[in-house]
Amino acid sequence: MKDNYTVVRQSKEEEADRSGLKILFFGLTGAALWVLTAYAVQLFFTTAEARYLVGGLAAGFFFLVALILEGFFVKNGLLLRAIAALQGVAPLALFTEYLYPVPSIPLIAGAVLAAAFIAGGVGHGAHVLKNSMKVSFMAVTRAFLPRLLTGVLLFATVLFYLNYFAWGGFSDALGRKLVDQFLKSSEPVVGLVWSGVRLDQTVGEVLARVAEKQLRNMPAVDQKMVRQYLAGDEMSFSRLTPELQKRTVQGAAEALRVALAARLGPIAGDEKVTDAAYRIAAGYATRVSPGTQTIAGVLLALALFLSLRGFFSLFLWLVAFVAYLFFKLLVAVGFARVVTESATREFVIL
Repeated sequence: MKDNYTVVRQSKEEEADRSGLKILFFGLTGAALWVLTAYAVQLFFTTAEARYLVGGLAAGFFFLVALILEGFFVKNGLLLRAIAALQGVAPLALFTEYLYPVPSIPLIAGAVLAAAFIAGGVGHGAHVLKNSMKVSFMAVTRAFLPRLLTGVLLFATVLFYLNYFAWGGFSDALGRKLVDQFLKSSEPVVGLVWSGVRLDQTVGEVLARVAEKQLRNMPAVDQKMVRQYLAGDEMSFSRLTPELQKRTVQGAAEALRVALAARLGPIAGDEKVTDAAYRIAAGYATRVSPGTQTIAGVLLALALFLSLRGFFSLFLWLVAFVAYLFFKLLVAVGFARVVTESATREFVIL
């Protein structure tokens, strides 16, 4: 004989959806934010302008907030998952040229997978909420966010791969801009090692700074390095005359340039560092076979996804906090209500 021990919950109000308009509001708001996120990210990939990256991050942030609120307010589990899934594939409306007449399978697959993670995350969070005796916002939110973040970053990574490795969106102008921005962002770190080095200088100027730094750190400079300019076998670089120092630095810088050219290809001393860096990178890319480019693109996209997920996971608490503020605001203005439910439980005593 099977015993059934039950928990009987009692409330004056049924836990069910009551306002179709409010649900529609959440659905449209979330879809709009997700489309805006994808649009800004796409513009960033095609223009490399920071304002689009900032816009995409902001829209994506509030999209996650909207998804959390959906999970709290929409009670019908099937309806909730359907809304989240439709929101997940909404950005496909931006890429109709890649859907017809020849559909882009990676694009569609990326959108579907993103929608699956988004719907799964919202559904899982709502399930945790439904089985909680008390509305603990932060605890329930932790059930939402990991899958939601995965879905968002997955689609962004697919756009990265398609733009740069499938759709031919990588132009010379974009490549130069990306290289310039990368070198500019790394300049403070380079300056810590070689003071006075700026990456908008020529190759010769940068190598001269590097060579001078190395020479000053050497305990002695041998006669071969400065050729006929020294009378003795070796002496400290600081003891050389200014003219000998200049010639020694020039010789060392030229030796560095020749060594780099042997490894990377021709490099002119009067060429800008940014121009040389882009030319070398572009030349390497053109020599790689299409198959290797595809593999490299997939690996790079995977590395980007894992890096972004690890980085943005550090800020999920901020998403949860902002969602909590919106939740409290919506309850305070009467948009939603928190209803208390009593419960009776069977138990055994002696």
